[in-house]
Amino acid sequence: FVESMDFMGGTPGRENSVSENSSNDFSREDPVIAYLINSRLAVLELNYPCYELNHDKIKLIPEESEPVKIMPDSNNLGRFFIFFDQDLDLDQKYELFIDSFYNCKGNLINHEFKLSYCRHPKVGELLINEILFNPKTGQNDYIELYNNSLDYINISGINIADAEDLFGPARNKVSINQNYCISPGSYVLLCEDFSKSINDYKYILKERIINTSLVSMPDDQGIIQIYDSNFNLIDAFSYSEKMHHFLIKDREGKALEKVNPRSISY
Repeated sequence: FVESMDFMGGTPGRENSVSENSSNDFSREDPVIAYLINSRLAVLELNYPCYELNHDKIKLIPEESEPVKIMPDSNNLGRFFIFFDQDLDLDQKYELFIDSFYNCKGNLINHEFKLSYCRHPKVGELLINEILFNPKTGQNDYIELYNNSLDYINISGINIADAEDLFGPARNKVSINQNYCISPGSYVLLCEDFSKSINDYKYILKERIINTSLVSMPDDQGIIQIYDSNFNLIDAFSYSEKMHHFLIKDREGKALEKVNPRSISY
């Protein structure tokens, strides 16, 4: 971890400015995100608005089940819930084909994409990638997590904790209760109230933000731990204000970013 090189002080919800393979690409990497919540319910997210999508336009491969109902998300014009008539194998990789529908701009769309279960993380699959522990006045601390797997990862049930020792018992913890799936190689930002900071980070994707309580993050040093729902340690990071460059005097609002997001944090 080193100090962010971004002129805004951090890169919450997107690729780190100090990443070994930084591309400075601020767009969402997948035009379509699709994952199974359970054996009969899938979520489809398009990065363009779509007012209507009929179940007869969708085909599942292999044909183990058929979509019987599609419900749009009233809060997101590009998000749909797909209900199937039979149970799908959560260990199976599927393909979905959407045949000829129009988005709100009147463009004809065809899509074929992967569909798999959004599962819970294992050790080394959900990693701390960036933290802000000394925010500017009026801002909040944040923790950014990275999906270091080839599958969709559901962060519901994970626990954020602090501790006196890196591998010691958790002192305080906060559980994440929201169902949120991170696509492979993508990010999610955890913050108590990011609305206070949203204007300070020009390129952040709002769909990657989860407003949630966090454990206390002292401005000088501290330890952050990530546990799964069974309280197995997934990742941990010991931070210090001394990790900032020694020439930087004003460290408020300066995040620490991981150089290699795929590496374990300890």
